[in-house]
Amino acid sequence: MKKVIIVLALLLCGLGASAQNYDWGIGIRGGVNQGSLNARFCLEKNAADIRVSLPYKGQGMTVDGTYEWCIPVIAEGMEFYYGPGLMLGIVPGAEKSYFSIGFQGVVGLDYKIPRIPVAAFIDYRPQLYCAFGNGLNFNAADIGLGLRITFDRK
Repeated sequence: MKKVIIVLALLLCGLGASAQNYDWGIGIRGGVNQGSLNARFCLEKNAADIRVSLPYKGQGMTVDGTYEWCIPVIAEGMEFYYGPGLMLGIVPGAEKSYFSIGFQGVVGLDYKIPRIPVAAFIDYRPQLYCAFGNGLNFNAADIGLGLRITFDRK
């Protein structure tokens, strides 16, 4: 219980700050089930993330987007983020592939490395989707690590 209280206290320390660490970034994410290319666009206080998942080990291909609320935490350049999203994809079946549509959530940490245009991140993305003709599915195992090249408008 003490660990939970310490983590919550650290997260709450950053609630007053609101500046984003970069304007936008593009990169790669490797996950438990599949890898993806992604682009993150930082808004005034929040962000939008778009991913294109790459086919890997029969997992199919998806395009998804999430809206992320961002909270600066722990150190300069680090933020905690969370939010909802939508996904569209093609899921392979035993005999044919199925179109799918669904919802997902995201919880993660993003760290903009000082003095170089790179951000590292780790996130968890549970997904609930309907593969038309193959029923309702839940993926609770999508944990990933990634790197982004970051850009500022300046």
